[in-house]
Amino acid sequence: MQTRDEHVEDPIGLKQKTEHSTATLRYHSQTKTATILLLLAQAVTLSLAVLPAQASSFDFSVSNSGQISAVQGSPGSNTITVTWTNGNPETVSLACTNGLPNGAMCFFTPTSDTPSYNSNLTIITLGETTPVGSYVITVTGTGGGISHTTSFGLLVGPRAPPSLVGASTSPIDKLALITPLIAVSLIVALGVTLLYVKRVRPKEATK
Repeated sequence: MQTRDEHVEDPIGLKQKTEHSTATLRYHSQTKTATILLLLAQAVTLSLAVLPAQASSFDFSVSNSGQISAVQGSPGSNTITVTWTNGNPETVSLACTNGLPNGAMCFFTPTSDTPSYNSNLTIITLGETTPVGSYVITVTGTGGGISHTTSFGLLVGPRAPPSLVGASTSPIDKLALITPLIAVSLIVALGVTLLYVKRVRPKEATK
């Protein structure tokens, strides 16, 4: 029996067309993948561009102008300085938080503001109710969820004793004090004299 080499020819180039189609599909697939990756990269870049920059934390410092000296019953004052140091400024409130003696009160003008600013601190002592002595006063500034303090000395001195009346008056002042007494004495003497005359004259008329 005669063998025949069975060779199937590809008259229409089906194999080449199949390989070409496969390459084309692979190319388009790779192109789409690259396009998608490019779009994703652009989206991430755009998102990062529109995100706001994170604000730094707000912070400040508090300082004072020095010691206050006051006499019992008299006020004393100094200056409290609130200085902005970082972040977006927020309102800072001031208060005396420690060290005030009995009978003493503190007042700030202004009590709060946005730093940087100065505030006038006045401490009022209520006479002998506030003991004589030295004290350490603490002022606290609070704002933006944080607090800072500053301290200074308060020296309370004794109130001067009242002077005696006339101890340091001039001759004119002394005369002004005596004149009303002289006038009263003259009025009393005149009244007594008139009363005496009224009583004596009727007796003389009956004789």
